[in-house]
Amino acid sequence: MIHYIVTYANEADSFFDFDYYQKTHLPMGDELLGEFGLVKTTVERCLPDSRGNAPAFACVTRLYFEDRERMTAGFATHGERLRDDIGNYTNVSPVFTLAETL
Repeated sequence: MIHYIVTYANEADSFFDFDYYQKTHLPMGDELLGEFGLVKTTVERCLPDSRGNAPAFACVTRLYFEDRERMTAGFATHGERLRDDIGNYTNVSPVFTLAETL
């Protein structure tokens, strides 16, 4: 299984609207990428460590796909629409990492 990891840094003066992200952006992604083999999506809100230090990331999202080819086709088809929505929930540029579940 292939998964796409999307990380959003926890930067000074950054914001992340989890409500919008969960209620609007993620359902849009599910709808657009479902036909391209999106199996599931997980979202993690990062928390301060035991000493109260701020986390390196505000959010980590994983999108699990059946295979790389269908995932690539999905982002080629709908990636621009999904990227255009980023400013509605954060002012941080996401970092994308492709990974394989072992």
